[in-house]
Amino acid sequence: MVKGRLWFFSLFLVLNLAATFSSLKFSRDDFPPDFIFGSGTSAYQVEGAAFQDGRTPSIWDTFVHAGLSHGATGDIACDQYHKFKTEDVKLMVETGLEGY
Repeated sequence: MVKGRLWFFSLFLVLNLAATFSSLKFSRDDFPPDFIFGSGTSAYQVEGAAFQDGRTPSIWDTFVHAGLSHGATGDIACDQYHKFKTEDVKLMVETGLEGY
C-alpha cells in the first residue's frame, strides 16, 4: 500500500511540476548570443552494451549484478551505444541542441 501511495504522490508531483514549467515561455532571445544549448546524460543510464567491444564492468555493473537492484540493470539501458549515430544525433538536431 505504501508503494502505491508513493507512486501516486510521485506522479502527482511530476504532473504539477510539468504544468508549472510548461506555462513558462522561453526563446533563444532570452539568452546571451554565445549561450550554447546542450544536454548531458549519465553513461550508465543510457549507454547499454554492457558486454561489448571490450567494455569492462563499472562499479554500477558490479553493484546491480550482485543482486542489490531487484534485477534491474543498465545492460541495455536506452541503448545509446547502438543508436547514437542514427537516432540520438537526429533527435539532438531536431531539438536544436548545440552541445552534448
